[in-house]
Amino acid sequence: MNEIAAKSGRETPTGIKALVQAREIEETLARPGQPAGAGIGTAAAETPPVIPGVGRAGAPQAEKPPAAPETPPQPPAAPAKTAETPATPPTTPPAKTAETPPAPTPPAKPAVAEAAGTGKLTVTLRGLMAKARACQYTELSADLTKLSSTLEGEEKTAVETYAGLAKRQQELFKRCRKWLVDEIQRRTKHDSPLQVFPRKNEPGDDIVDFDEQGLKISEKRPTGTSQRTLPWDKTPAAQAFALLQLTSSDKNSVEDHLGLAAFAFSCGLKAETEAELTAARALPGGREKTEALEEQIKKLGKALE
Repeated sequence: MNEIAAKSGRETPTGIKALVQAREIEETLARPGQPAGAGIGTAAAETPPVIPGVGRAGAPQAEKPPAAPETPPQPPAAPAKTAETPATPPTTPPAKTAETPPAPTPPAKPAVAEAAGTGKLTVTLRGLMAKARACQYTELSADLTKLSSTLEGEEKTAVETYAGLAKRQQELFKRCRKWLVDEIQRRTKHDSPLQVFPRKNEPGDDIVDFDEQGLKISEKRPTGTSQRTLPWDKTPAAQAFALLQLTSSDKNSVEDHLGLAAFAFSCGLKAETEAELTAARALPGGREKTEALEEQIKKLGKALE
């Protein structure tokens, strides 16, 4: 505007008008508290100001509102939580009423007396075997004679079969006892070849005899010697069997091995029974006798089941 006024002349209407407009522009650009014309030529030159239009140069323009400060983007709002449908409570089953227990079925009566007879036979045989284990041969023989005369059929057959085994045991028992007594008499000091319950730093107790009552034991003490009897029912079955093995007169006797097998069967010693049967079968003339005794033992075993 100043250039226009200079070219047109300051005194001319055009020059005057240009000076007036220049003054208005300077006042418009002046900051509050600053005199008119301050800052023109430096900051104005660097950043051209936005001119809202002055005087009659054109219609005034609406002032542009200041830019709103940028705000950090907000996370999307969670969808409104709708009211949850309450879960249906579990249905409680109706209380179980007490069931009436079925009426007990009455036990079926045995069609024949064989079922009851089998149970009775088992008890009878176990009683006979208990006396055989205790070497009560006098009582055992009396029981066998009585049962043989009163029983019939299967029971009588089983009892007579066991009577054969019991006879073998009793004969073996007698032979073993005789061997021990003879052996003691033959020795110079008449001492026993068998001892039982040896104690530490003391000589063992001698077995000097045995009979149906039990083992006759000579106890040696510093104060002297005394004798006591150990009943067979207080002697473990395995020890009684071992005693008869040691005192059997002939190790190559079929009858001795079969007698030991019969005694082991009465004591419930299965492994010892099989071992003695095997030894008897291997001896000359022992196969037939062994097979006969095996058959008897199998029948008695089924009756005991």
